[in-house]
Parts: sequence; C-alpha cells; structure tokens
Amino acid sequence: MQTNYYFLRQLAPVLAQKLVGLKLMECFSQEKEEMVIGFAAARGIKSNYKQFFIRISVKPEFPCLYLTKEYRRANKNTVDLWSDIYDLEVKSVSVFENERAINIELEENINIVIKLFGNRSNILVFEKEDIKWVFNQSLKLDFGLKFSALNRPINQSFSAFKDENENYKKLFPTFGKIVNHYLDQKFSKDLTANQKWAEISEVIKALESPKYFLSKIDGSLNLILLPIGEIHKEFEDVIEASNATFIYGIKEKQADKIKSENLRIISREIKHIDVWIAQNSVRLEELQNGSRNEEIGHLLMSNLHQIASNTEKVELDDYYHNKKIWIKLKKDLTPQKNAENYYRKARNEKKEIENLEQNLKSKLSRKEYLIKKGHFISEIENIKELRKEISEFATLKPLEKNKKAADYFKVRKIGGFEIWIGKNAKNNDLLTLKFAKKDDIWLHARDVSGSHVVIKAQAGQKVPDYVIEKAAAMAAWNSKRKNDSLTPVIVTPKKFVRKIKGSAEGQMLVEKETVVMVKPEDISDS
Repeated sequence: MQTNYYFLRQLAPVLAQKLVGLKLMECFSQEKEEMVIGFAAARGIKSNYKQFFIRISVKPEFPCLYLTKEYRRANKNTVDLWSDIYDLEVKSVSVFENERAINIELEENINIVIKLFGNRSNILVFEKEDIKWVFNQSLKLDFGLKFSALNRPINQSFSAFKDENENYKKLFPTFGKIVNHYLDQKFSKDLTANQKWAEISEVIKALESPKYFLSKIDGSLNLILLPIGEIHKEFEDVIEASNATFIYGIKEKQADKIKSENLRIISREIKHIDVWIAQNSVRLEELQNGSRNEEIGHLLMSNLHQIASNTEKVELDDYYHNKKIWIKLKKDLTPQKNAENYYRKARNEKKEIENLEQNLKSKLSRKEYLIKKGHFISEIENIKELRKEISEFATLKPLEKNKKAADYFKVRKIGGFEIWIGKNAKNNDLLTLKFAKKDDIWLHARDVSGSHVVIKAQAGQKVPDYVIEKAAAMAAWNSKRKNDSLTPVIVTPKKFVRKIKGSAEGQMLVEKETVVMVKPEDISDS
C-alpha cells in the first residue's frame, strides 16, 4: 500500500511543505527503472541551498518513493533528463482524485506526475494537457494520456452504494487488494447494507488516520494503513514510513528475485537428476539381471573342440540352466577369440555396473544436498548471506579478447583435424559452452570425471573413425579411468550436449550418445 491512494493523499501535503517554493534542479537516472528528482531554493557553488530529493522506483514488482534532504549521485553511469524544465519553481503538490498518482506542479504550466500504477508505474511530464516526456518509454499507452483525465471523480455516497447492489469495489477502486480482502472477510457474514456501510466507514476512518504499518501478508512485505498481518514496524511519520518501505522493499524484492531464480535452478536440476535415475536404474537392472556374457564365454571355452571354424552361431548344452542354447559368433574369429570377446563384454558390463552404482549413489547424494540447499535458501533473509549461499550457481565469465583455443586448452592435431582437450572442470565448461560448435564431435569418459574433448568439424568432411578413436583414447587418458585396460567413452555431436543451469562446473547433460571402448592413451600430433 506504499502506492495506495490514501497513503499518497497523506504524503502529498507533507511533500508540499518541503517542495513549494523550491526549484527543480536536476532529474537523472543511475539505476534501471529508477529516477531521482532534485529540488533546491537556489544553486550554490559547491552544493545547492535547501535541497530535497525524491528517489522514485517504478520497478513493476515494487514501485515506491524515497524522500531525503541529501543524495549522493554516482560519478558515472548516470543520465541527465529533462533539463529544459530546470529552475522552474514548485507551485503545489497534490494527489489526483481517486488515483494513485502525485502531481508536482511547476511554473509555466509544467507538471511532473509520479504515476504509481503497480506494474504500469511511470514518471511523466505534462505541458498543459499533453505529454511532454515519459520516463519508461516501453509503456506506450502513457504517450496518449491527458493531464485532466487522471482525475477520477466518483460518487461514494451510501445511496450510490445501494445503487451498485452493495458492490463497494466500484465505489472505492482505491482500496486495493489488501483492504478488499479485509472487507470481504468482514462481509462473509450476513450483514445488512447499513452494517456493511458502517464497516466501510470504519475502514475509511482508519485509512485516513496518521498511522502506518510495515507488515508481511502472505509472505509479502507491504506498507499498510491497517494494523493487520505480521507487523514489523509501526510509524507515525509519513516520510519515515515511505523511506523504510523503500529500503525494506527493495532489499526484500531483490532477495526474493534471487531466491526464486536459484530455487528454480535447483528444482530444474533435481528434475534432471530424477530423469537420469529413472533411465539408468532401468539400464542397471538390465545389466544385473539380463547379462550372460561371462557364462557364454565359459560355455565356449569348455566346448572349443565342438565349434567349427568360420561359423556364425553354434548350439551348445547350457549347463547353467540345463537346456540347449544358440550362441552368436563372429565367423572371422577363432572359437577362443570369440570366447575372449564375450569375456571382454562381461568385464565392460561389470565396470558399467560399478560406474552406474557409483553414479546412482552420487546423484542421490546430490539430490539430497539440493533439497536441503533449497530449504536453507528459502529461509535466508539477509541478502549478503543469500549471495554467499548461491555462489556455486555462478555463470561463466565472458572470454578475454584476442585469446585463442591454445591459450585455454591442450590442442592436438590428428589426420588434419584439431582436437581440443579441457584442463579442469571450469575449463571444460569454457570449451563446451563457449568454443565448441554444434557440429563438432564431443567426447567424454563415461560415468567418471574427466576432460571434455572436442574434435573440430570441417565443412563437408566426415571425421574418420580412426580420428574419433584417437580422440576417445585421449578422453579416456584424461579421466579417472586412465589406468583401465579399456574405457567406455561417450561420442556425440556437440548439439546434443547442454548445460543445466546451476549444475556443477564441468557437468553436462548428454541427450544422445554412442559409446566406444578404447584403451586410454596420451596421443601426440600425427
């Protein structure tokens, strides 16, 4: 209610006492959607005499006013406005009838209107009836406003109340949501028209009394003229009430915005974790319950003498399940090499199971951490503490000018193709998000931490398989699986890799992938 008509009606005469007789000295903006208007009795050499400033926020989420005798202007990033009307004297300060707008009348038929219409708040300059200047120029309808049209005369008598079928909101559009809700609760009982009018009269009497309450209602901080909600502070001075609301409100709204943005980041990451867990739990169950590669390797090794060369399948007795089984073979391999092939698949599956179990545990731990973090962030009220808590969700800094890939990453050249290798988690983000293009090939050791590796695409040329294998070997080498005999490596076009906002440095979501098995190797240029 810091923009409520009844509050502004009490503020205007106090402003008149401060401003009438002073001259407009400056209008400037140094914050987005904020403007400062300065008045003084006369211009001085070092400072103006008898100064007074109005700092006006027209931010849609929290329009409000801050009123002070002193204001320190920033040395840079400020914009002067409306210099044509400087040195005009203030003749009066008033509120438009039944409207949330203050008018500062100057000489020469110039009026500065502070229009506090919620998300349509603005600061306007009229010359006689017509708009001369508009502060927030995105509000196109304001360019067509007429000065006299801002007054809204309304018959607010008891007879008009009855004529409107006791719909008080048509007679008092100035009450606002909080007062309307308060009255609606009062009217929930069966009251006569006289009783309702008595309640309305009591509310108007309270709204016109010089008491102001900084109160929280439904979790939102408001300046109200009724003693309701969770009262933080009570004021009797209208300027003190306005200033306190400005300070509390700007900080709280800023904190609320930071909270909501980061809670949204946390919620999104939790959803992605849930999707990953659902998909990979299925894969883990398949591996744990469906794989028989080791058993098939044993069956082949125990029946080598029965298997003919150059055959694509063989039927053997399955002594594990007491039945016959057909086993697929590669006819260009010997029976023993086919058995080794199944053993290799079994080893890789065991490693995949271990990695999936490890990553499942890690994902669940991360989810639990994020849930606790979200609860903690939602309870913080101190904005400095809040900024400290959300520091892990910081985004990448802009690239330095004239820096090349070799200044940031390890670069190799294989078969005419450049391969870029990230050096650490933060560097990986830089490689994938800033340097890699959508058609580049992106590689990473599967399910373990390690370097992002990118093969730079060349127009009209397909990347040969051996180049991909070499790059995959480097991805394996630059990972925690560098000492494994074989390492699964993800290979995918960069366009299928994206960053979940708020995720840890180096962490990516891969939407489509192929996996190759390679021996980890640190390969030099060739």
